[in-house]
Formats: sequence, C-alpha cells, structure tokens
Amino acid sequence: MNKLLTMVAGLGIVLNSGLALAGGTSAGTPIQNTATVTYSTTSGGSTRSVTATSNEIIVQELILSTLTSLDSGDVAVTTPETEAEMKFRLTNNGNGNEAFILNTSQPTSGDDFDATLTNIYIDDGDGVLNTSLDSVYDANNPPVIAPDDDIVFWVTGNIPGGLADGDEAAILLSALSKTFADANQNNPTIGAVVSGGDSGTEAISGENLEQISNKFIVSDLNVQITKTSSINDGLGSGTGTQPIPGAEVDYTITVSVTGSGTAYGVEIVDPLPSQLRLKDYTDPSGGIIMVNGNPTTGSASNSDGVEYNVTTNEITVNVGDIDAGDPDTVITFTSIIQ
Repeated sequence: MNKLLTMVAGLGIVLNSGLALAGGTSAGTPIQNTATVTYSTTSGGSTRSVTATSNEIIVQELILSTLTSLDSGDVAVTTPETEAEMKFRLTNNGNGNEAFILNTSQPTSGDDFDATLTNIYIDDGDGVLNTSLDSVYDANNPPVIAPDDDIVFWVTGNIPGGLADGDEAAILLSALSKTFADANQNNPTIGAVVSGGDSGTEAISGENLEQISNKFIVSDLNVQITKTSSINDGLGSGTGTQPIPGAEVDYTITVSVTGSGTAYGVEIVDPLPSQLRLKDYTDPSGGIIMVNGNPTTGSASNSDGVEYNVTTNEITVNVGDIDAGDPDTVITFTSIIQ
C-alpha cells in the first residue's frame, strides 16, 4: 500500500502540472531497480560491495480519455427530422485497456427545444453512419479501447416539428471509465483511486469526468441538386439519341438554395463512371465545363474553381457561398461514351 500511495502522490504532482502523456508504460508492468554501494575498509584496499534488496514498482492504470466532436460546428437540422446525427471520437489516452460508459443528456434551460435522443452507433470503420451496419452502443457491454486507440460513434435523435429557424437543442455527452463506474464512482476527480484496473492493478483517474457538448440547430435552408442528360449519337438518322460508343452525353446539374440563410462553401462533385470521359479532356485546357453559362476549364490548376481529375474521372466545382433565393447554379458539360 505504501508503494501505491507513493505512486499516487507522484502522479498528483504530474497531473496538477498538466499531464499530457498518451499511453505510457503499460498498466501491470513491473519496474525493478537495485542499488549497489562499493567501499574499502582501508585506503587503497580491496573493494567490497553491498547490494540493496531489489525494489519493485508495479505500474498502475492511469485513466485518461478525450472526447472530440467530428462535426465542423453546430449540426444543422430540419423540422421535423428523423435520426439527425452528431459524430464524435473517443480516444483512450491512458495506459491500459479500458471501456467507457457514454452518457447523453440535455440541459433543462438555455436552449430552445429537446431532441428525442434515440441511439448511439459505433462506426464499423468506414466513417459513414449506416444504421443497418454500424452496431448500437451497449452500455452494459461497451467496447474496450486499447491505449492510444479510439472509436468513432454517432449520437442520433429525432427533431420535433413546428420549430423556428435558428432554434437550438444542446446535447451533452460524457465518457466515464467503466472501471470507475463499476466502483460506483460516477463523477471521479483527478487522483481518485479504485480497484479493478487493467492487469490486476489499481485504476487512478488522471482527469475529471470527460465531457463535451454540441448543438442541433434548426435551419430552413434547403439545398437541392438535380442532374439531367441528353444524348447525341452523331449518326444523323433515327432519333439520333442512341447511347452507343462515341455518342455525346450532355449533362446539366442544377443546384438551388431556398428558405433563409446562406449555404457556405458549396462544392459539387460528380464522379463519372468508367464508361464516360469528359469531352476534349486530353486538351491542355482540360475540357470545357460551363458554370452559369460561363465557359471554364477543368484543368488541374483549378484556378477558376473547376477541376477535372483524369485519374479519378471526377469533376469538382467549387461555387462558394450561396444565399437562399439566389439564382440557381447551373453546370453543364459534355462527356463521351467509351
């Protein structure tokens, strides 16, 4: 017990100075240290030595974690909306394998409405929420996270109808070490110690309860995109619209912004299938892509916000900010069936 108290005291000094270690020596690792003194009984005489009994310290588990929002800011929602989502990452910065109890809540005041929180989904590794593939988080059996590893997850909720533009719902999220939860310590403070740590050690909290928040914010901003096509087979007979090799396919992409507010950083990406190529893409100018009636090139320099990537066969158009009610953005280009 004296060794543990000494270790906790030492940790207290480091923690109070702003511990930023990640992982570190694994919990349960023995550290052995032996000191030796040498001497002689007469000046210039033979040397004798005495070795102290080996001192062993078992590294205890340090609980450290970080919650990070993976959304760029408040999450825009419509009213009503089903399964609106927030994305987070939980990182285990401690030195032991640890599971964490995730808890969501909403404040009783200070915002405009409550969402009906539905589930927490653990990402399957592709970074995209798919409720049929991603597993539902189970607080009774939370995933164990290795030191310096993390999980990505989503918090989902339903947004009620009848809300006003700009209404907000704050969502609070906390991550509690399961080791501390099992010891009925649901709000640990720095330096708190419980049994049941990794590899038979004590668990020492290197932090207060880890918490983060984000907001659902109602926006009646509505961005829509449509894509239409027409074909010219170049044969000059029949309908002239047969989709045959060598035929030209003219595409029109229309982006409209309605409601109120501004759509920021609007970017249109169109990955063409392998059976199509942008017309004249081998030209140094990169082929012609019309944006709102103005000819632009799909050159790799992207100086006009338009790029055609020959390797990925992908067209990207950066439009910038669009205010609700602005004229539609219309993009047209011609491709060739290979």
